[in-house]
Amino acid sequence: MILHSRSRIRAETENRAWLARVYTHLAEMKFWIALLPPRHREQRRLKLLRSAGLFNAEKYLELYPDVAAAGMDPLRHYILHGMEEGRERPV
Repeated sequence: MILHSRSRIRAETENRAWLARVYTHLAEMKFWIALLPPRHREQRRLKLLRSAGLFNAEKYLELYPDVAAAGMDPLRHYILHGMEEGRERPV
């Protein structure tokens, strides 16, 4: 039980650090990107995060075909559900 708690705390700490890096990169995006349609905005965000090596959407979908079948954006899924479920974050 204690080992499980420690590994959970470690995972949460790593996820917080990862989210801080994600937010830092997203904050550096040009202001006009907010004016793009949502689909294009999301594509730019994913491209930025892929180029930064923070998230590999294709690999995530390979690892979790249920996410692909649901048609949900993999990065969004990871942030909203995957972290809590303990899913692997591919880079």
